[in-house]
Amino acid sequence: MIGPKKPEDLASYIKYFDVCMNPQYVNPITIGNYPRKVDEYLALGKPTIVTQTEPMLDFKDYILLAKNEQEYIDGIQTLLDTDSPELQASRKKFALSHSWENSIELMSQACEEVASKMKQQFD
Repeated sequence: MIGPKKPEDLASYIKYFDVCMNPQYVNPITIGNYPRKVDEYLALGKPTIVTQTEPMLDFKDYILLAKNEQEYIDGIQTLLDTDSPELQASRKKFALSHSWENSIELMSQACEEVASKMKQQFD
């Protein structure tokens, strides 16, 4: 292993990955985990496979989901066999929609919707 790296240096390492993955042991703590590194992998256009959890289902059109070791093995091979410049561009575009600014905007919209519904109840 190459040891810890500064966050600003990570992209220069990831660009050499053939496939990115985020294996997790699923338990009550990790079941709702949203690994931000998946967004980073996709922002670089990388083929990515992750352990299937509820939050990762929203990514299913851009990553492969695996539930066990064999699905990881098969999925990695699929990603190696099917990667293309078009898929890389699609991954990058999807990742851009997950910026902090977009996340805050979505939360703000949700708060406004709740506030509006509560106001209607009291009017």
